[in-house]
Amino acid sequence: MKSDILVGLSVLLAFSVYMLPLPGWAMLARPELPLLVYLYWVLSMPHRYGIIIGALVGFLQDIFTGAFIGTHVVLYAVLVASFLVAYRQVRMQSLWWQALTLVPFLLLLQCLRLALQAGEVSFHTALAFILLPTLSSMLIWPWLMLSLRALRRYFNIVNRFF
Repeated sequence: MKSDILVGLSVLLAFSVYMLPLPGWAMLARPELPLLVYLYWVLSMPHRYGIIIGALVGFLQDIFTGAFIGTHVVLYAVLVASFLVAYRQVRMQSLWWQALTLVPFLLLLQCLRLALQAGEVSFHTALAFILLPTLSSMLIWPWLMLSLRALRRYFNIVNRFF
């Protein structure tokens, strides 16, 4: 119960930071904070948080960003499902290697998001749309993981399989 409240509050805080207004040039490089926070909780407690709650986080992302309902639901469910396949390998790596390991997952997210968007996008815009959020998310991962790990230890949330 305590872990569910902490996860919910941390994801909501990530959404509030994600929704802060940015200048036009920084909008393309906005890191995927809600997804990164949820991926941390999937990484630390995979038996408890999975695809369904990831789809719920995607639904909240659709509501908060004004996207078509279902876009981020599908994207986050696919991404969390693919992350759950490799979470053991990711968990055993150092922080920076974890950040590098997240790159294919984040590239998958950005490519699928771009494919689901309607309209024509130029090559340079598409390249920036794919690479900049991936790079910024990769760079923020170690600090995000350290802060969420400290929060989890402070509230004494441990991995239990029941």
